[in-house]
Amino acid sequence: IANENTELAKYLKDFKEEFDNFEEPSETQKVEAEAKKSDIVFLGDHHNLRKNQEFSAEFIEKVIQPQTDQAVLALEFISPKYQKAIDDFMSGKIDEELFLKKSHFLKWGDLEHWPGYKKMLETAKKLGVKAYGIRFEAENDEQDLGDEFFAKKLAAISKKHPQAKLFVHIGNAHL
Repeated sequence: IANENTELAKYLKDFKEEFDNFEEPSETQKVEAEAKKSDIVFLGDHHNLRKNQEFSAEFIEKVIQPQTDQAVLALEFISPKYQKAIDDFMSGKIDEELFLKKSHFLKWGDLEHWPGYKKMLETAKKLGVKAYGIRFEAENDEQDLGDEFFAKKLAAISKKHPQAKLFVHIGNAHL
């Protein structure tokens, strides 16, 4: 695909150059400490790896100070047009089955993804973190349009919650 898309080819080249020179993995404590100080924390997602979503849920729980931190969570796995379903699920107004139906999650055709994302929502609920859908849906799924959409959604969420730490769980290609 990169041979046909010059923007993607440039992105992949830049990505490779950026990450080719890592000398060693980051220490967990340092990453957590930086996240605690940050206003925005990006959590890259490999959509098909449930362990990734589980790690993100655990990371959020380690970073948030429940008594003092305000936080929100932006999730790529669900469209903002299903925000009412998210709110109703998080508040307990609807159960998991109805949430999956109303959010059109079942259209993914692979419920294997759900347990990881469910853990993220359960963690957010437990910590009092407001969850927002930011999934970009379009016919052609162009990355630059999706990234612009994400940026606008994140700006709107930040404006609505100016004092809150913003966790963004989004596909690695968008980071």
